[in-house]
Amino acid sequence: MVMRKTGGHVARAMPGDPVLNKLLAYWHALRGERRAPMRRDLDPVEIAYGLDRIALLEVLADGDLRCLLAGQQLVAALGRNATNLLGSQVLARRQRPDIWAVYDEAIALCEPRSGRSSIRLPDGTNVPYSRLLLPLLDTDESVRWLLVAYELRWPATRRPSLLGRVGPNFLSGIRRGAMTFGQTLDSVIGAVVAGAGRRRA
Repeated sequence: MVMRKTGGHVARAMPGDPVLNKLLAYWHALRGERRAPMRRDLDPVEIAYGLDRIALLEVLADGDLRCLLAGQQLVAALGRNATNLLGSQVLARRQRPDIWAVYDEAIALCEPRSGRSSIRLPDGTNVPYSRLLLPLLDTDESVRWLLVAYELRWPATRRPSLLGRVGPNFLSGIRRGAMTFGQTLDSVIGAVVAGAGRRRA
């Protein structure tokens, strides 16, 4: 996998992708008068429409990032489940300091950032994408997490089968806060389907 050149700027609107715009508006609504929302403010049911393209990253003390949740689009692009992977395991800082700079800015300034880049899959297929970084606060008001959303522009021949597309139908019936971050989308949907089966039995 190869990350290509990217740029970062303040994210105010991304009219090319309605899901990223909707997530940005949701972040602003949760924030209110604060610098940013807190992680506990997030309700996965309310962002079920974008779960297939979301990653939740923990900001570590050494400046690295740990993936706590990975949507199916990211899993498909990386070719592996990104949950618990470190950012440095996916892309070293020395390889692409420009990409890391966008993440560092979002954390240091506690502001949304967006960028564009592309991923080259092992077979040479190039997948362009847009990325939206949304900081989330801990109880001490520090940025402890980043909610990252992607718009991957898959070629028609390589578009993955995304479980996230059926997620909203299942998640709409879950009580508020029932899903916890730290699960992969596969495990979330599996648990919901299993629960539905038990209710019918």
